[in-house]
Amino acid sequence: MRRYHQSQLKLSCPRAVYLYGTQTETLPPDKTELGTKLHQAFADKDWAKIEELGFKSEAIQALYKEHPDMEAEKYFELPMGEEYGVAGTIDLMWTDDNGVNICDIKSAYQYRDELRKQLEVYSLHAFSLSPQLPISLWIYYAQHDWMSRIATLDTLDKDRIYAWVIKAIERVQRIEAGELPKGEPCAHCTWCQYALNCPDVPVGVMDIRTDPVGFANNYLLLKEKTKHFQKILKTYCQSIPGQVIETNDRIVGYHSSQRLVIDEQGALDYLTSKGRSVYDILMVSVVKFKEVCKEDDGLTAFAEGEVEMRFGVKNKREDEEDEKGGDVK
Repeated sequence: MRRYHQSQLKLSCPRAVYLYGTQTETLPPDKTELGTKLHQAFADKDWAKIEELGFKSEAIQALYKEHPDMEAEKYFELPMGEEYGVAGTIDLMWTDDNGVNICDIKSAYQYRDELRKQLEVYSLHAFSLSPQLPISLWIYYAQHDWMSRIATLDTLDKDRIYAWVIKAIERVQRIEAGELPKGEPCAHCTWCQYALNCPDVPVGVMDIRTDPVGFANNYLLLKEKTKHFQKILKTYCQSIPGQVIETNDRIVGYHSSQRLVIDEQGALDYLTSKGRSVYDILMVSVVKFKEVCKEDDGLTAFAEGEVEMRFGVKNKREDEEDEKGGDVK
């Protein structure tokens, strides 16, 4: 039976998924091992090492004092049928009066849907051990010494989690059955261990890995240059009425922009008289207004467009669509 590790299932880039099993490309040790060293230090309760690596651990130390039997780097395997299963490693797991707790350690802040999915997969293991207990999902940010509760699962929706795992496994199987696919640039590229020889890695990713300070300095320099260039462009375009610069299907200059001005009190009175929900009433001054207008034409009487000129960049198609005009709806 093949066991698919959660680390592979959560990868969004098909190239990384394909290469996961071979591990043929890696970063220099000082770059790839930081996360590994950090997790190992937490597993060993080596607080001095964690501090040496530049991270904090006070909240975790307090947890160990309160729950000395807390498990670290807990590896598990769960069958998903006769042919394959899912495996993972839980950074921290403990039980208290509120149920089972699962915690994933991150070096710095990040919270995306995939992290919750990862913790929900881990919750399958916790459920198999203590099916009667609620399960709380946590993330610990070692850079900030911050524990964040993501969710408490009073009842586990196993069918939904199993369906996601099976779908992810089937995706891995499809990718592995073909040839090495193109990479899909994403948030993981900065630390992806397969980026060294990836032809699709975004410009700058390898530069920041080798020289983060130099990369930051270049960013600040370019930012200042951009502000300076923008001032020059604004002055040039202001000096000639209607002046814009066309290049590479883009139009740089001042463009007319319509700002929606809403008679809030009139709109409130109108919605109230129509018996609309409090949500509609409270949202009349923002984007919801346009959505409500699509359902009730009468509301458009309480808004009008105000044209103003703004400096910016548009593509030609966007400019052509703006010239056609449009109403509140």
